[in-house]
Amino acid sequence: MKEIEPNETMAELRIIISVVASLGLQFFAAAALPLLLGGMADRIALRPSQLGLLGTLELAAIAVSASGVAPFAARRSRVAFAIAGCILTAAGQLMTAAVATFELLAISRILAGFGMGISAGAAQAAVASSKRPERVFGIYFALSTALGTLLLLLLPRLIADHGYSAGYMTLGFIAILAIPLVIWLPPRQLLTNAPESALAADTPQRLIAFPALIALALIAASDYGTWTFVERIGASTGLTPDGVGEALAIATLAGSAAAALMAWGGARLGRLIPVVVSFSLMTAVVVPLVISSSPASFVPLLIIWSASVFIAYSYVMGGLAAADPSGRLSAIAAGVRSIGAAVGPSAAGLVVAAAGYQKLGLMVGGWCAAGLLLSIPLSVYLSRRGSSRGLHFRAAH
Repeated sequence: MKEIEPNETMAELRIIISVVASLGLQFFAAAALPLLLGGMADRIALRPSQLGLLGTLELAAIAVSASGVAPFAARRSRVAFAIAGCILTAAGQLMTAAVATFELLAISRILAGFGMGISAGAAQAAVASSKRPERVFGIYFALSTALGTLLLLLLPRLIADHGYSAGYMTLGFIAILAIPLVIWLPPRQLLTNAPESALAADTPQRLIAFPALIALALIAASDYGTWTFVERIGASTGLTPDGVGEALAIATLAGSAAAALMAWGGARLGRLIPVVVSFSLMTAVVVPLVISSSPASFVPLLIIWSASVFIAYSYVMGGLAAADPSGRLSAIAAGVRSIGAAVGPSAAGLVVAAAGYQKLGLMVGGWCAAGLLLSIPLSVYLSRRGSSRGLHFRAAH
């Protein structure tokens, strides 16, 4: 029997709060990544390749654990998964604050990554229970980014006064505070008329969904690969640590505004136009961004980049959630996104060490262009269906 919410608006609000609390753990860590890695590099003299490897280990752990949630997304309690993820995340962040060798840092980042991945998988599966996944993701990005901006304004001074350990302690306490807020994640599939299994579809439908998953991985690789070194790029333009933090905060606010705009106007714009515009802007600005030589060029380009990334995330992730109301495809998407995010920092570190920032920009620009082409089929299909629930996946028995 179908469960009916007496107040759909309140139900959506509760889902959004819980999604911000659980998926936000990964978002806040990602937003703070350049400042925290920069602080590590200054305090314990890590090489660019080691910085990239730390990011890769953390994000690979997120990918594995988020994908592991997928088989249980429609049948098990998402609240239990999210609480376990918060606990593991807090343990990993606090351990990172307490250690100072590369080997122990690697272990602690893997632990935190597992926790963030479990929470992310549960949260993204929950979004599929919403009637308007793009709207939920847009509001999530807007709220998370506003909170992330406050974090970015706080961290530079905190790191300057107390070292990178203070930053990770802050992230650990945020994970602890998130535990009571994840209780509104749907404990099981609310849409009982939705099919059981994502990815058990006929071949034509798989061919529509799979390119969008690859596009999501490419967005994440581009985002995290660039974001990992944004602090170093900003410092090279002459910005002070506080100036870099302010630039990151401004860019994050721009992303928040873009996500909020998409949440409000998404239905009017359709699916295809925001996808094409966001990927095109990402492709166009990334090389000028990474080779910026002055704050006057660095800050505006970072704002455009951040806003475009947030729009691309909202529409590709929302489209995948719309494609499978059971939530399994969304949980898989969380893992796929993290695979891309894991590849990004490591590949970026190797390219920067071997050939410099311009080659990094060319590599990321290629990823963005490929992501544009791969994201179009699902956007067009769902637009033509005229429904937020475009693909229908059948159970595999």
